[in-house]
Amino acid sequence: MSRGRRWARLHPIGLASRAYLSFHPSSVSALARHNYRRELVSTMFFPVALGAVEGSVVGVIVKNAYAGVVPPLWLNYAVGLVVAAPEFANLTSFLWAAVGHGRRKVALINALQGIAILMVWVMAAAPRTVAGLVMLAAAMVVGRIAISGVLTLRTVVWRANYGRSERARATGKFATIQVLVLAGAALAVGAGRDSSDAVLRGLLVAAGLIGAVGVAAYHGIRVRHERRQLRAERADHVHQRPGLSPMSILRTLRADPAYARFMLAMFIFGSGNLMVTAPLVIVLRDQFKLGSLWSVAIISGIPYMVMPWVIPLWARLMSAHHVAGFRARHSWAFVAGQTAVFVGAAMHSLPVLFVAAAIQGIAGAGGAIAWNLGHLDYAPPHRATEYMGVHVTLNGLRGILAPLAAVKIYTWVDARWPGQGFWVFGISVMLCVVGAVMFVSLSRGIGHGVNRPARGA
Repeated sequence: MSRGRRWARLHPIGLASRAYLSFHPSSVSALARHNYRRELVSTMFFPVALGAVEGSVVGVIVKNAYAGVVPPLWLNYAVGLVVAAPEFANLTSFLWAAVGHGRRKVALINALQGIAILMVWVMAAAPRTVAGLVMLAAAMVVGRIAISGVLTLRTVVWRANYGRSERARATGKFATIQVLVLAGAALAVGAGRDSSDAVLRGLLVAAGLIGAVGVAAYHGIRVRHERRQLRAERADHVHQRPGLSPMSILRTLRADPAYARFMLAMFIFGSGNLMVTAPLVIVLRDQFKLGSLWSVAIISGIPYMVMPWVIPLWARLMSAHHVAGFRARHSWAFVAGQTAVFVGAAMHSLPVLFVAAAIQGIAGAGGAIAWNLGHLDYAPPHRATEYMGVHVTLNGLRGILAPLAAVKIYTWVDARWPGQGFWVFGISVMLCVVGAVMFVSLSRGIGHGVNRPARGA
């Protein structure tokens, strides 16, 4: 490559031009462009509202806004509850898989998005009293239950509208935009909380209004071959349909032992990851004395800002490997991030925690893609919602257990050995390592290429 061409590729205008073209609708196949364009617009606006019900963001708000309103121990458990809310709300995923089976997905997704926005406005109205804390937490849980439905049903739309070769790239672009918007929304909410309570409430109302633009854009998405897909779903035998009972999850896992083993590895690995945020919110406030803005920056702002830079790399790796092989490589990034959190808390070092936040962003970028698409390497085409429902519901189960257990361990250790509560992060590291080793073992039984093309197509 000549020096002139090399300079042109590295020039800021050239970089910006290539970035713009990589997101342009012309970057996807002609059949996918209408839906891609609509979803691109939706992804630019709806995550503004989504950012207001992020567990880490609301955890910081609760820890700072309700200090002195409730006893410190109960406040810490409230932090654990709201941090866990996005995860344990996923326990309802099997319900959404059942409700969405045989029904039009886009209309149902739109309704759930509207409920989430309404809950953001309820949170904005919550007073700074004990009742207000309950009101805020309840609204967040309801909002996250609605988002769980969106996540469960959206993968069916992606599968229908994008071929496997471009699915990871398209969803990677959506994830890139979403995390940038989430980073901005999270930091704005944190700054608003540090400014005044009135500013925070105004920001939450505005977030809901902006998110409504994204809902309107999503309304225009069309699902390719939807009639055929719905006929296939409705033609399933009764025992093959996702049910309203949690027992339907066990039936799915018993019928697919390979997916069951993958879910077990995910449960252990994910539990380690979910143990970090709640005690970290408490540590940053009680030990480092940070305000809302800097706490949000470490917990979500910096990771979200780092993610877009590495999402394309993870997307290419995801396209080339079965999800078990992808996780066998990607999971070690989370191990590194959790280890950095442990070291930063043990050394009482903010610089190390900032580095940990960046590593968590690198790991989270790959997780955002695999979390949404990984089950498609196991699921038959007409059962994608069911498999996603299993995955998201089990994520909800560990979402109940891990954050609250982490808060319990932190408070118990810190009460008996003051300043030593950081050992809870060591437990999260060990769980992540066990999960990562399990992924390596699973990947050896699959090989290096994409497995089960008939199912993942």
